[in-house]
Amino acid sequence: MAKGDFVWCDLSTFRPPDTKSFYSELFGWTYKRLKQPDGSDYDVAATPSGEAAGLFEMPQKFQEIGLPSFWMPYISVDDVEVTCAIAAQHGGRIEVKPMAWSDHDKIALIRDPLGAGFTVHQGVGLSADATVDRHGHRIGCALYVSDADAVRPFYETLFDWRIATELASSGAFPIQNAQGAVVANIYELSEERRGKYQFWGIHFAVADLAEASDQIEKNGGEIVERDRSSGSETILAKDPDDAAFFLNPAIVRTDRTTECHAAGGLATKWKTLLGLLILYVAVLLDQTWVWGVLFIFWSTLGLRAGETFFIETVRRRENPVLYWLIIGTWIGLSLYLIATDFIQPGRT
Repeated sequence: MAKGDFVWCDLSTFRPPDTKSFYSELFGWTYKRLKQPDGSDYDVAATPSGEAAGLFEMPQKFQEIGLPSFWMPYISVDDVEVTCAIAAQHGGRIEVKPMAWSDHDKIALIRDPLGAGFTVHQGVGLSADATVDRHGHRIGCALYVSDADAVRPFYETLFDWRIATELASSGAFPIQNAQGAVVANIYELSEERRGKYQFWGIHFAVADLAEASDQIEKNGGEIVERDRSSGSETILAKDPDDAAFFLNPAIVRTDRTTECHAAGGLATKWKTLLGLLILYVAVLLDQTWVWGVLFIFWSTLGLRAGETFFIETVRRRENPVLYWLIIGTWIGLSLYLIATDFIQPGRT
């Protein structure tokens, strides 16, 4: 994952049991319980397509200051401490100081100069989601503020983003990461439409907007607004605890990253082609050590992504013992194959 990529989202809510039930009905989510560093519960929501979001009870200190229930995006950074220092220097506020989420992950909660909050993440436990047609999964993020100019320099400095100064046809200011891919949008909205808070909104994909709307109202939520200005309908909704979120039709994103995935041509998979070529050479020339090198490369990718694959996908956060058993097996085989190939009797 690259600096400035959106890698996760979660919900801070007052009544987790009721809220979990609401989203299960809406998105078909099931939950797996984890523990936060302070020992409190953290539920990971998933669909058959994989993990989708997190959900936890709002910390007491946030309840005491009257914060509403809210959805929060996670943004990848190289160094959480450095990011917080830069944010503070450029008008941001550190709401939650850098803390360890796991042995390999750190997070912090930052508010931009207008007060919109987001979480920064450092580590390998999360990866950027090239979201495509998946019901119940995050399909995008957008910042809803009163003045885009007031936060543009802040975000460009913090994440190396490039934020448009002219409105796109969708009515938004697109945000590009350092690689040129559109990762989010900024919308300028009046307080009448936005409410009193400036915030990052999470957009979820649903297979049927009409059915989703019925589910929301049936289960204690609210449809706040329907917007068709971008060409396709977007629904702003609230759950039973008043946390705002957005629904969009489940369609393939059109940013550069997704287009590369969708193209599927041989040119976009040169690493795979190179790997296959190396395998052919290894087999034809009986070079066993090459397999060892490939196993090491595979293990490295698994360590960076926090997940590996053997018959099925195994994630470190979900199945740490099995994950490390597979990674250890690949590394052990690598060393064995390389060593045996180079210490064969009579090998020159």
